[in-house]
This record gives sequence, structure tokens and C-alpha cells, in this order.
Amino acid sequence: MKNNNSNKKQNKKIDSKLLIIIGIIIAIVGIVISYIIINHNKSSEPVDEDRNGNLVVRKGYEKLDTKHKIYDNYEEYYYMYINLTDEEKEKYIEMSEEDFKENNILVISYNIDYCNETIKKFDYKSSEDRINVYYDLNHNCGVCIPEKDIKTIKIDKNIKKVYTYYKMFSEKRCDQDIVYKPIMYIYPEKDMDLTIKFKTPDLLTYTYPKYNDLWNVHVTKDSNIYDYNTDRNYYGLYWEAIDNTKLDMSTGFVVSGEETVEFLEEKLEYLGLNEREINEFIVYWIDKIDNNYNYIYFRTTDEVNKYMPLEFSEEPDTLIRIIVDIKPLDEKIEVKEQQLTKVERNGYTIVEWGGTIHK
Repeated sequence: MKNNNSNKKQNKKIDSKLLIIIGIIIAIVGIVISYIIINHNKSSEPVDEDRNGNLVVRKGYEKLDTKHKIYDNYEEYYYMYINLTDEEKEKYIEMSEEDFKENNILVISYNIDYCNETIKKFDYKSSEDRINVYYDLNHNCGVCIPEKDIKTIKIDKNIKKVYTYYKMFSEKRCDQDIVYKPIMYIYPEKDMDLTIKFKTPDLLTYTYPKYNDLWNVHVTKDSNIYDYNTDRNYYGLYWEAIDNTKLDMSTGFVVSGEETVEFLEEKLEYLGLNEREINEFIVYWIDKIDNNYNYIYFRTTDEVNKYMPLEFSEEPDTLIRIIVDIKPLDEKIEVKEQQLTKVERNGYTIVEWGGTIHK
């Protein structure tokens, strides 16, 4: 009996020690997991200050060139916009006289290419006499002429230094089965309202201004396009789309890389584009045609209409639509020369160009 009791006591001691050991292990694991979670959360949050509390630049951000001005009174702030239209004043004059009682107002102006960039998030952090302003950007496929825009922020009256930064947070993959940057210019003979519809809108991947079943615009004689949906003015209408057109290299042109710019200038003028339109085409495509040779084919109006038909509330007297198919080549190949028809512009004219890179 004594041996049995002794064994039971010994087993209880072992069980107690085992429970203590298990408890310690569980506690350690819990501490480790908590540490990992806390530090993960910390690392996922923006770090704006060093150990001494000084304002620092968040990791991964780069300097952004902007213009800015700090206003300490309403009169100066308001009269900065004295030459704006009533619509622009409604958009840009965000602060009232009341806002200046406890704050100064920081106005930051910047240029943004809405075809190539979109602002994912706008944020800022201030400390003592400094403010760091952050732009989180998304990248898109396409290029437009940058537009001026502004941000207005209430700031403490002691802030004197302003720094702006940006970081590209996501990038859209630019596949070869996309027709890039078709941009539409409109040249009416008189001011006019116009609606434009795509007959195959499901192919669209990106539009600017945003396409909502149609573009509903007012176009002036100087070709300014006012979009009723966005309440903004544009110089052209922009779209990108999936392009399943198969490349047929039985006809076309093969041009050396160093001669491609001059070649495109000549052919695009022959097809009806003016100097500004040709200039914008070259600016967008110049880095994509720096190859040993380029195979080039011009899809002209009839072919583009089959791929992406359009419907206008008022049909233009002259419609020019061009998609340039480009395939980089290491060596020169022989193809039958494409026969092009010279295009003359007459009356109310709509011009559109775009391109596709084939790999």
C-alpha cells in the first residue's frame, strides 16, 4: 500500500511539472505570436517619426515636384482665383473666411496625367514647423497631356516648410493584346453638342473622361471638349481596349529603327493627321520604336470601324481613324508594301489615332 501511495504522489508531481512546462510553453508561444502581430501591424502602418520624434519621410516614397503656397488670410486666398470661371471657383475655392481663424491654408498645385496615373490615396503628416504630403499613385497604360490640379489643406499657423512625396503602389499590366491610347480630336465648324457611343463597349479597358454608356459633350469651334458628366474640359477623348485583331504581315512596311520617326511623320501626314496630332503620336510611341527594325501596318478608317465601331449623334464630314500595328524586328524582312490612300480634311472633322505593339 505504501508503494502504491508513493507512486501516486510521484505521478502527481510529474503531472504538475508537466502542466507547468506546458503552461510555460503556451505562454512563450503567445508572447511570440503577439510580438509578431504587433510588429507586423507596426510595419504595415506608415512610419512618420524617428525615435526622437522628428518628422521623417515614409519608407519607399520619392520627392514629387509640386508648387505650393501658404495663405494666412482669406482675401489673398480668394483673389488668387479671381480670374477663374464660376465653375472653377466652385471647384477650387474650398475654404471660407471662418477657416482662417485658427488655421493657415496650404494650396498645392501639381500636374497629373490621368491616363497614366490615378491618385489612390492622399495623406499628410505635420510636426512643429513642417508638413510632409504624400500621394499614393496607381499606374495605368496610356499617356495624355498632364493637367493641372490642386489640393487644399488646413494647417497649423506655425508650419513654414512643405515637402511633397509620391509612391507608385500598383501597376496595371500592359499586355500586347491592347490597343493603346486611341485619342479622339474633334474639329467642328460651329459650337455643338455631340454624343458618341461605342458599339462594342465590352472591349473597353480604360477611358478618360469616364465613359458611361456614351460620351455626352459640348465642343467649341476651337476644339475644346466639355464633358457634361464630369463637368470638365478636355482637348481629346481617350480610350483603350482589348484588341483581338490578328496581325497579317503579308503587307505593310519594314523600317529601320533610326528611320522610323521620319517614316511615321511622312505617312501619318499623308493619312490626314496634322502636325500636333503627329507630334503627340511620336511623343507617345518613340520609346517603343527604338528597335533594329520595325514592321508597321496602318489600320485605316474602314478597318478600325470594323474593330471598334462608333456612333455619332452628328456624323462628321471627315472621319479619320488610324491604328498603327508595330512589331519590333531584329532583322529586316521582305513584305509587300501597303498601299495607302491620301486623306484630305474637309468640314467638320473627327480624327483618332492609336497603336498596338505585337511581340
